[in-house]
Amino acid sequence: MNSVVIRWQVTSLCDYQCDFCIQGSRETHILAAKEESRDKRNEITENLIRYIETKVSRRTAVELYLIGGEVTILKDFREILGRFVNCCFKGHIIIYLTTNLSRDSDYFSSLCELFNNKRNRTFNIHASYYINYVSPDIFRSKVSSLSSFLSRKRWQDRLLAIKLVSMLHFPSRLIKKENVFMTIGIPILNDDSWRLLEDFRSVYHNSAVHVNPIIIRNYKTDLSNSVIGRLKKSRSLSRKMIVTFYGGRRRRYKNIQQLGIALDDLDGRFSPYGYYCDAGQKCFSISSNGDIWRCPAMSGSSSTVKKHFLGGIKDIDSALLSAPEVCAADHCSCNYFTTIRHA
Repeated sequence: MNSVVIRWQVTSLCDYQCDFCIQGSRETHILAAKEESRDKRNEITENLIRYIETKVSRRTAVELYLIGGEVTILKDFREILGRFVNCCFKGHIIIYLTTNLSRDSDYFSSLCELFNNKRNRTFNIHASYYINYVSPDIFRSKVSSLSSFLSRKRWQDRLLAIKLVSMLHFPSRLIKKENVFMTIGIPILNDDSWRLLEDFRSVYHNSAVHVNPIIIRNYKTDLSNSVIGRLKKSRSLSRKMIVTFYGGRRRRYKNIQQLGIALDDLDGRFSPYGYYCDAGQKCFSISSNGDIWRCPAMSGSSSTVKKHFLGGIKDIDSALLSAPEVCAADHCSCNYFTTIRHA
């Protein structure tokens, strides 16, 4: 897809403390509470909007991922979302919100209302369900309360329409205003969570809501061999990463995140170390303090990782790369690639 992909970790704060989450430690939350501020979020928002309005062609779609922590616990999040929805960019902006859906239904309804009659704005809510914090019935009731806002079209069809409009210069009126979508994610930790996934899928069968497994990387899981086998065959895990070698030969790799030892084999794994990667050009990651990184896998403090630090948000125009650079990651589970090739 002809797009610019921006992944912004708006906050590290969260109202849940899931033991499998890398942001779930109490120390992380205490640090975030001290360092994060509304002023910093405003600064990042202003610089991102300026970049989108002045540097991105209207024939290029912007895919903006707003992630946490839990972004909806921020008092200013609705304001931030509204500023992207109402900015002066004439092209298409696809906004992905990752949330645990812990806020009340009225709050999420107010977010959806921001997209009313916005033909060139699309909203995709990815709601992750965590059984330790809420019952399935309460979670489903919140999803049902948002059904009146959801498009009846398939999410894949919407993306295809955006692609055609952006790349082939078709008139934007071909994209209908049904532009709010929802995906439910179920963390797969044990066989019970797999059965819960199947239950949710049966409830939302033939609806606009898509239910997918969330594959947790580097977490000890308790899965039977039958569930592991079904996970590997799941269509939800079949995103493709295309590697282009010199001479034009291509090979496809499944982009599967590993489930600890249970899935720790060569099926779907890919080490990008030593490959040229497009990350840092039309796809980049922003931390909650405004640092710009080539990709989320590379944010950190080690000397190797620091090579993938691009600069601060005020320098966004000059920070991004003009050509692919060699990746230093040992393992990749990132979905922000365009193409990568041998050095």
